[in-house]
Amino acid sequence: MKKLSSFFLLFSVLVFGCATHSSINTPDLASNSDCLAEKQVKNDVEVMMLAIHDKQSLKSYFDEDLIGLGILPVKVSIDNIGENPCFIGVQYAHIADPHDVKSPALTLEEVYSQTSKSYWRTAGWGVAFGLLGALPSAVNVASTNQKIKADYETCMLKDGRLPAKTHTDGTLFFAIDEKIESLDDWTFNIGMDRDGEPFYFVFDLQGQVEQPRIKAVEDDEKDVK
Repeated sequence: MKKLSSFFLLFSVLVFGCATHSSINTPDLASNSDCLAEKQVKNDVEVMMLAIHDKQSLKSYFDEDLIGLGILPVKVSIDNIGENPCFIGVQYAHIADPHDVKSPALTLEEVYSQTSKSYWRTAGWGVAFGLLGALPSAVNVASTNQKIKADYETCMLKDGRLPAKTHTDGTLFFAIDEKIESLDDWTFNIGMDRDGEPFYFVFDLQGQVEQPRIKAVEDDEKDVK
């Protein structure tokens, strides 16, 4: 009986624990001194931004190394301090590399296609149990993917009208080379409109991007020690 209980405990851990997702929790830019120092104000609109590219922050905020998936998240905070509404043009937001090659913001479906859990990648142990494990694994992966998609939809910066004296924030996601080493000389651009007059915010990006360590290199270092 004890062995049977141990089997079902192991079965539950391996099958139902194969695909997990922690809720996205992006930073508050108003408490970030660097973001405050780089804040831009135009036409009674205040904008702050933060490109999130270090692994520790990516895992903490998104539960995933998004750079490793070819995605750069940029958190944006917008305050309309004017007396009239303004309009946020997410469709015109982009990042540009040092050669001014532009990458537009990814759609929800594009982000989800990169961040969703693969059944075959995460259900290995469930499949090892045969049909008994495969079915719960499929349900687990599908449920996790629903949470992932809903989470990204909630956190993304939305297009549209921003009333006077109000605030909004959200994250935009951009395709980027997963092997990128530096954001120096890159820019982030976002467009706004007030009373039919468009205006734009351009921020300089910077910072080194930590790359995954190659296993062969790690093994060599162990041999040296």
